[in-house]
Amino acid sequence: MRSKIANSSQDSDIEQVESSLRELAERALRSQSAIMAACGSDSRQREVAIFNQAIESQHQDGSWGSDDYLSMKPCFTAQTIDMIWHLENRQQLDEMPNMPTLMITDRIQRAVSWLRSEQRSDGGWGEDIWDTCQVLLAFSLTGLTTDDPNVSLGLSHLRSNIEENWPDRTSYWFGPGYYGSAMEAFNRFKDQYYANIALEQVCHYFDEDGGYFRLVSDDPQHAPPEWHTACVISGLRSFGSVAPHREKALRSAAWLAQRQTEEGSWNPGHEEITAYCTSRAIAALASNADTRFNQHARRGTEWFIKRCATNQSRLSTKLMAAAAIARTHSDGIVVTLPLSFVMEVADLLNQFPLQISSLHTETQIASAEVRALESQLKTAQSSDSSREALMLQSKERIGQLEASCASALEQEKQLRQMLASYALKLTPNQLAIVGVVISIISILIGLIPSLFLKH
Repeated sequence: MRSKIANSSQDSDIEQVESSLRELAERALRSQSAIMAACGSDSRQREVAIFNQAIESQHQDGSWGSDDYLSMKPCFTAQTIDMIWHLENRQQLDEMPNMPTLMITDRIQRAVSWLRSEQRSDGGWGEDIWDTCQVLLAFSLTGLTTDDPNVSLGLSHLRSNIEENWPDRTSYWFGPGYYGSAMEAFNRFKDQYYANIALEQVCHYFDEDGGYFRLVSDDPQHAPPEWHTACVISGLRSFGSVAPHREKALRSAAWLAQRQTEEGSWNPGHEEITAYCTSRAIAALASNADTRFNQHARRGTEWFIKRCATNQSRLSTKLMAAAAIARTHSDGIVVTLPLSFVMEVADLLNQFPLQISSLHTETQIASAEVRALESQLKTAQSSDSSREALMLQSKERIGQLEASCASALEQEKQLRQMLASYALKLTPNQLAIVGVVISIISILIGLIPSLFLKH
């Protein structure tokens, strides 16, 4: 109907825009094929979905975690920052010197701002000193140093706990896991003195016969030894290539690997305790520097993925699943592709809104002509039923085009915001976050038919 109310030049403009959109659709299909070829089987889409759900669960205030457990949100916010860092720097070896910092985006900025606001007057965060360690570790990944007042106050709080012989001993989670996370935090901020004190203290918890770290007494009111041992392993690894007590670390890792259940988890029982233990075990056993236990870590991640597939898992479980994926299954989300493909995707993102804008302009011209035709009909001496029918059909067509353009422009805006929200790199030889790109391509393909559909 558009061709009956516009001149031939305008018809040509519309056809040219629609032809460009069809070409973009074909290119989008080719890009999608390239992505899927790089990613492999469809099963990896589950990992992308879990990761995206975790990222998108961020609250408006910048935090992550369930509002039902406010005291745990600092811990989950910090661990989500850590998760994004591991995905962004998946090639980085487990050496402390020259650690790359996180690419700061709006999501990360809001998370850091929220964590700053949640620091207590004593310098701590969350439920206990372990949560405080996690926040300090997350701050270090964003590039903050001991010159930062929040970091300085947090470290002072951690030091006072060591000097006072850990007054928080009544906590369910107290034990060698506290010392392990303290070592990690001190090493991250290059405080070797207190890192060595925590190291000396934690050795008293090592079971020489069993080869793992536990409380002196088997008190059921405290966290399982799997959790504590995993935290200590991470703390020992934080010393880098000169890690002390390498034999203890190796024996503990072997013990932890043996404790894994057939289904892939650690310490089966209460859902959350099992998830916490499994999450820490994966973090301890997944290593770029020492790959001998990586298979156990990957099995643990598969357990998390299966748990999330039931759609009945808690938000905390989904966040821990995403963290596990970032450490062991990052190849399912991050893919290395050639520069030409990265340029192709970037060009698609640029060309799509330009073509939509052109179609929007032509639609506005057509709308003006419809209004002019309507005015002529109103002033005509006699009713022309055929012209009225033409006008109504044309107005309907223009309305559909305008709605499609508005929807497409809004979708494109949201997609760009989503892409910018992920703290992942888009470098000449690396296309990070395949999930976002797949979403972009899919929405592009879904929008194209509605934009050049003719009546």
